[in-house]
Parts: sequence; C-alpha cells; structure tokens
Amino acid sequence: RLQRKEHGQGETKVVMAVRGQRIPFPRRKRLARRASLGSLMFLMISVPTFGAESSKAPRLERLEFTEIHMGTEFRVVLYASQRDAATTSAKQALARIGELDRLLSDYRDDSELTLLSKRSGSPPVPVGDDLWSVLVRAQEVARQSEGAFDVSVGPAVRLWRRARRTRQIPTPARVAQVLPRIGFEKIVLIPTTKEVELRSNEMILDLGGIAKGYAVDEAMKVLKKGGFSRAMVVGGGEIAVGEAPPDTQGWKIALNGPGETSRLQEEYLVLSHANVSTSGDASQ
Repeated sequence: RLQRKEHGQGETKVVMAVRGQRIPFPRRKRLARRASLGSLMFLMISVPTFGAESSKAPRLERLEFTEIHMGTEFRVVLYASQRDAATTSAKQALARIGELDRLLSDYRDDSELTLLSKRSGSPPVPVGDDLWSVLVRAQEVARQSEGAFDVSVGPAVRLWRRARRTRQIPTPARVAQVLPRIGFEKIVLIPTTKEVELRSNEMILDLGGIAKGYAVDEAMKVLKKGGFSRAMVVGGGEIAVGEAPPDTQGWKIALNGPGETSRLQEEYLVLSHANVSTSGDASQ
C-alpha cells in the first residue's frame, strides 16, 4: 500500500501500481493512530525517457547527503551542475531538519513540544510557527479520522516503549490509567494568538506520525529556494520528490519484500512534485 499526495492540489490518493500500471486502491476507512517510527525498506531509481533533456543543457551530477535526525536517517538527493552550490543548499536543508528535530521531538527535554506538554492543565501557551503549523494539521487529520490519528497519544506510547524494553505487555489496569490523559479534543488551538491549551493534566504530545513528513516538506522548500528543483528528500518512510531526474518521467519508488534487502515488490510509483509515505518496522 502506498500513499500519494499531489502538490498544489490538496489531493490525497491511495494507489497500487502493478507492473508499471497505477491502479486506484480504496482509501482505508480509518487511519492508523500513529505511524511507526520505522519504515519498510524502499528503493528510489529513475525511469528513463530518452530525449527528454536537450543535448545543449549543462550536465547534471547526482549528489547525495545524509544525516541522522528524529531517530532515523534523512537523505537528500539532488541533480546539479554546480557541486559547491548544491552542497551548500543540501546542508541548509539538513540543518532545517535538525532545527525541526530540536523543536518537535518528544525525546528532548528542552524541545518546544516537551515544554508544551509540561504545561498541560495550565492556561494557554504561545507556540512558534512550526509547532503551530504541525498541530493545526494534526488536529485536522484527527477530526477527519474521528480520532484514529491523535497526537495526544503520548502517554500510551510511553507504555509501549517500556514494553519493548522490558518485553512485558502493559496490564489493562495500567492502560486504563493513561486513557483519561489522551484525546485530541483536549487540545485547544487559539488561532488569533497562536496559543495552545492542553486541558488535562499530564498530557504528552507525540508528533512521531507527522513530524518527519513536515520535515521533508520543509527541506524540499529550502532546496527549491536554492534553485535545486530536481531533488528528493527521504526521512524514514517519508519521501518528498521534486522535478524528475534528467531524462526520466519521475522518481521510481518501490518497496522491498518483507525481510528482504534486494528483491523488489511488483508495486511501484513513478512520481514528480509529490509525496509518498511508507510505514513498517523493517528499518527501525
């Protein structure tokens, strides 16, 4: 299953592509409450369409840069005729991801997100533009999914993080204890002042299901501003692609089979100016 979002149209489609033909696939009725931090392994290659580029155009070199942020590897791939300028732009894009990691991570005690959670049960708190933008979108999806997606799920996530370390499933009584602290309706956004009120005590916000997607979008904006539109940004299972690579129709996105590192599944997408998201636990 692959999720595709076309830029500039506000449109989200779920598609399945088999042997090169993209076939619409019915939208799931409910979204997952929270995307896994890991992702199925995937491969990005180019699909040739010979003659698409003028022979007089400058030769474009494929460059790739990686850094670790948000608990996973972020990768910037771009095509450029000027290596130094491209390197500068890629470093700026990765720095933007690092900035968002410091703001939106629930693992950091000093992040803006953590400090907001610590003020739960208190009067409204002003927040910065990035955290505001992510929370606005998160609340929109929470309403559309009737709470299946919910960034207030942090208390439950903490239980399951501990379960993975200790190999002990939380007891029903322990789960029941944290449920009153969860619920997207307890998050109140005040647009006029960009303030956020968390109406229950000891709430914990967790943006693991949305922050990486926002980060790859922001990194792509940096690359385009620098003049590099033939680019792709990958963060875990979140992928943003711009203009197609030279002599191609687009970026080809394919998944590895479960437990495999080389053989690709038959489903794939060929994309430009779009986003695609995968979810799984193969690469945690």
